[in-house]
Amino acid sequence: MEAVTISYDKTIKSHFPADQEVLICLFPFNHQVFADHFNWEADLKNTYPLLAPKSWKEISDDIGFNSLNRLAKGILELQDTFQSELKDYCEWKKIDFPDYVSDKIPVGLLIPLIRYFKYKGLTDLLTKKLERFPDSKNKIVPFKNKDEFDIYLEIEEAKSLKSKDGIEILLPDYDCPYALMIGSKRTCLDIVKACDIEYMETNNHKRFDWWNQD
Repeated sequence: MEAVTISYDKTIKSHFPADQEVLICLFPFNHQVFADHFNWEADLKNTYPLLAPKSWKEISDDIGFNSLNRLAKGILELQDTFQSELKDYCEWKKIDFPDYVSDKIPVGLLIPLIRYFKYKGLTDLLTKKLERFPDSKNKIVPFKNKDEFDIYLEIEEAKSLKSKDGIEILLPDYDCPYALMIGSKRTCLDIVKACDIEYMETNNHKRFDWWNQD
């Protein structure tokens, strides 16, 4: 699969082959388990097991939004009512918003994906350069003699990842609270189940800014 040139006036699925599944993998919320000043990502081997993710659906239902579109508008600060309600809720429950401004696939997605690929016997991942991310690079990251945290350090800035079994994970845009997973339907669904990734399925009408669609 070649690097994708995104056109935001087109639907998500129109960018990919018709026989490929395209899943929207939501960046997780996390309970606040570390002090604000503590750089927990500097010691992932010890801190990663302490992460406590919370799903979009649970938060949406808890607040009373009952809509992931409304929740996304709150996360992205697109509508004052949803933004303020979500902010108050997260302060009360001590929950951190999904980190979408760093333009990185979050550790809560990447570590489970690395573990999955290693378990399936893959020996490397390819990072791909995307025009919309000038700092992105093409490189092969081998797995040999590395644990998942070593590998994470080599791909944490990647904007697009591709595995030899045809799965691609990519960021569609700057400041976006989700990544796309593209590949065979069976494999994609196996991955999100094995990695406990919260996701949405796409259809022929879903746009990149799906939160603005009814």
